[in-house]
Amino acid sequence: MAEMVDLRLRTALQRLDSAGRLLKVQDRVDPILELAGLVKKLDGDRALLFDDVAGYDMPVFVNAIASMDNVLTVFDSDLDGVRQVMSRGLTNSIKPVMANSGPSQEEVIASAVDVEHLMPILKHSERDGGRYITSGVVIAKDPETGARNCSFHRFAVIGPDQALIQLDNGRHLRALWQKAKDSGLPSLPIAISLGSDFAVNLAALAMGAEAPLGRDELDIAGGLRGAPLPLVKCKSIDLEAPADSEIIIEGQISTTQMITEGPFVEFIGYYSEVDPAQLVTFQCVTHRHNPIYYPIFGVEMLVMSKLMREAAVLRSMKAVFPGVIDCEMTRGGLHRFHVVVQVRKSRPGDEGMQRNAALAAITAIKDLDCIILVEEDIDLRNSHDVEFALATRFNASRDLVLLPGFRTHEYLVDAADNGVRTKMIMDATRPYRETGYERRVQFADVDTSNYTLRSEPDPNLIASLLSARAHV
Repeated sequence: MAEMVDLRLRTALQRLDSAGRLLKVQDRVDPILELAGLVKKLDGDRALLFDDVAGYDMPVFVNAIASMDNVLTVFDSDLDGVRQVMSRGLTNSIKPVMANSGPSQEEVIASAVDVEHLMPILKHSERDGGRYITSGVVIAKDPETGARNCSFHRFAVIGPDQALIQLDNGRHLRALWQKAKDSGLPSLPIAISLGSDFAVNLAALAMGAEAPLGRDELDIAGGLRGAPLPLVKCKSIDLEAPADSEIIIEGQISTTQMITEGPFVEFIGYYSEVDPAQLVTFQCVTHRHNPIYYPIFGVEMLVMSKLMREAAVLRSMKAVFPGVIDCEMTRGGLHRFHVVVQVRKSRPGDEGMQRNAALAAITAIKDLDCIILVEEDIDLRNSHDVEFALATRFNASRDLVLLPGFRTHEYLVDAADNGVRTKMIMDATRPYRETGYERRVQFADVDTSNYTLRSEPDPNLIASLLSARAHV
């Protein structure tokens, strides 16, 4: 029996606080621009809790897994343990179970829905088209098969009970919406889970071959947890939602009505285009007693995606070449476009397999555009070490593999031509040698905590040093 991992939002909050990874903001903060501006200043570091948000009684918790230190704290594990959980979610799905009731339905608002009044929905940056819900895991069902789907989408709030959603081509929710439209249905029912168990958030980011249309991401969430995810029946639509969420919004995506939406800052750092988007009407909201609002933006979404993508990449590469040890999707590559892969060549027949594995990675994750291959003596999470491998082991005339005409991100990469670009593999591994290679120089492994290290300025430093030696 797999060990259950508790990834609920409130468990994460408590663990981060206990580990000193939570900053509690005491001052009153405005949800319009100010809160997001402060979070952005501290992006990629500790989590934050805002207990005094102007105009609202609801606290705001953000950045829970915006850094790997936070990830390890939330998972209560080391990196190997996190990797095992991620792999388990992809390979050992566990179907959810129905519960008669759950915290996410402790309070029900079935009429006069007003999300603007209820929740401290943020306006993130000055040119945003309005206030955006950014942490919504959208749950929908295939109108033909009934198969459930979960995915992240943003919502531009345009009124108390209305919002806009962009349904990009190629996304599964778009396919379900199109089926509803083609069937003559006026709308597609959706449940929006806010403040979900992080297993749900991570599962909703599964993509490609790991989560084809028809595979229930809530099964993946169960695999991540090591136990079935409890669900409750929605109050106004034929859908199920996570029982432990902070807030559930029930609504309908219109198949006929569209309104211009945007701009909004994309993960790549630019504003989105202003385009028509589908109208969403909210008809019911359920939530916990005293719910916590959890927005997701900045580097956190990239780190969340990184966890799922690395698990998928490792699984694909190891199936091709067991000599693959580890991988790191880098921050500079937005944890999406670049990956460093660490390999071990154990016999002559392994030569070249590192490149086969790199091709498997590109096949598994469409957006991967640059793969750097290094050996096990290189710290793949140290950019200086990786650059050392490139400087001393990479010969561009021999080790640069160009792959023209490959598909990448649909529209956000300037270097691409309508979503097509040349990808590359930079092989910074040395050719296999039976006798091995000279080992890089090693130094004594000392524990810095055993030493008194002071950094306070001393205006009399030189005089103190000379005085101390005069008495020796």
